[in-house]
Amino acid sequence: MKYTVSNSALNAFFSGCPARLGFFRKYSMKPKFMPRPLRFGISVHQAIEQDLEGEMAADVRMVAERLLNLLDKKGYKILEREVKHLAPLTDDIDVFGIIDALVLNPDGSCGIIDFKTGSYPWETIETADGELITLKARTWQGAIYTLPPYRMPAGWKEWPGRIDYLTAPTNGLAGIFPYYANDADLENLRRAATMMKEAEDREWLPKNVGYECGDCLWRPACWNLPNWERHYDNRRGKQEEENVSDIG
Repeated sequence: MKYTVSNSALNAFFSGCPARLGFFRKYSMKPKFMPRPLRFGISVHQAIEQDLEGEMAADVRMVAERLLNLLDKKGYKILEREVKHLAPLTDDIDVFGIIDALVLNPDGSCGIIDFKTGSYPWETIETADGELITLKARTWQGAIYTLPPYRMPAGWKEWPGRIDYLTAPTNGLAGIFPYYANDADLENLRRAATMMKEAEDREWLPKNVGYECGDCLWRPACWNLPNWERHYDNRRGKQEEENVSDIG
C-alpha cells in the first residue's frame, strides 16, 4: 500500500510541531470539542451539500447562501459533490482529498470548486518580477487537487489544471480566487510529502514543547491530561480501509 498524503496531514506535520502528525493520523476531534471556526466551516459545507434544507444556525445559513448565490451568479453547474480524490504523486506516494464540487465552468469546460468560509483576508501580493500571487490559493491543496486522479469522472477526457476557491467570509465580500497548477508548486508538494514520509517511516516526529502547545488540538492526548480519551475517536484504521477501497 502506498503512503498517502493529504493537505491536512501536511499542515499538521509542518505546523511547528511534527508530533501533531501522529495525533492527526490516529484521532479525529469529536464535533463538540472542535474549535469553533472548524466546526463552523463543516456546518456550512453540510448546509451546501443539503441545499439549505433543514435547521441550521443563522450565520451558517447566511454564508452557505452567499456561496450558492455566487456559484449561480457566475454560471457554474455542479456535476458531483464531495468527491473523493486519490492521485499518484511519486512512485511510492499518493495524495488524497475531498473535493467540494466538480462543475461545468461558465465556458463549458470542466472545473473544480472548493468552498472557503474563513474570515482571514485573501490578500494578493506582487513579486519582484511582477507576478500576482494570492497566498491562500497557493497551498498544497491546490497542487493536490489539480493532480489527475486514478479514476477520471465519467465523460471527462482530461483533468482541470485549475481550481476555483469560492469565498464568503462572515464579514467581507464574497469572491473567487483561481489557482493554476504549475511545476514549482508540484515540486514543492513532492518535497514536502517526501520529507513527511521519511519522518514518519523513521518515527521521527519530535514534540516542540512550549509555545506551540498553547492552542494545540492534540494537547490532551499528547500530555495524557485527565479523561483525555473523551475528546477523541480512533479513526486511522477505518480511514485507511476506506482510502484503499477507493482504488480497489
